[in-house]
Amino acid sequence: GIRSTAFDMAVVGQMLLNQGGYGDLRFFSEETYEALLPVDLENYFPNIKDRKWGIGITPMNRYLKDEGSGEKRNILSDHVIGHGSATSSILNVDLENKIVICQSRLDKGRQYHEYLNRAYLLIEKYHDAAPGH
Repeated sequence: GIRSTAFDMAVVGQMLLNQGGYGDLRFFSEETYEALLPVDLENYFPNIKDRKWGIGITPMNRYLKDEGSGEKRNILSDHVIGHGSATSSILNVDLENKIVICQSRLDKGRQYHEYLNRAYLLIEKYHDAAPGH
């Protein structure tokens, strides 16, 4: 039931990217940041395989199946964390590429996943083409 703006979520995303800092402010320590990150749940619950979870943060990778080889690969990087919601609001932080992706909305719509992958592919394409990358 909580609503927010994409801008406010982006501030939280930038704070995660900066391991607890935003601008000149520090909201939590790097130790706290490390404690928030997803860990392999099998370490705590032996019957739960291949699941990672953090404190309000999970891996948020988007996958794409290669048409030639049939192999799955992550769009952007293997190190995307964040939080999703039942309304399809997005807070994704690509730790490797230093990208924050946010979206705030009330409902996902019928073609949400198709268009979300397209958006991620555009971000990936233009990030890879950016000078200095």
